[in-house]
Amino acid sequence: MNSLTIGFLSAGCIFGGVLLGMLLQAQAIPSISRPLLIALVSWLVVIFFGFSLVAPPNATTTLALVASAFSVACAVFLILELDHPLAGLIRIPSEPMINVLNHLAK
Repeated sequence: MNSLTIGFLSAGCIFGGVLLGMLLQAQAIPSISRPLLIALVSWLVVIFFGFSLVAPPNATTTLALVASAFSVACAVFLILELDHPLAGLIRIPSEPMINVLNHLAK
């Protein structure tokens, strides 16, 4: 390897480390605001409460309301969980990034 290639590789390793540090700093700040989340949950409660008042009380409508509420709850959970991809129940592994940075440092 010539000195230019080694310079690019070391710069890439330093730049990659800086990007990883910036990513970790950005992960510390939640991107979903709490007032928006409260408004969304309140809105969904009002909608499902209104549907339950209008719908006739039988097994089919009850099952449909429970299934709909469960799917909406799962969607909100996924949005909140994917807001922090490096931590939580569903997480992106950091080992591939560490392997790349170690390989670039060589």
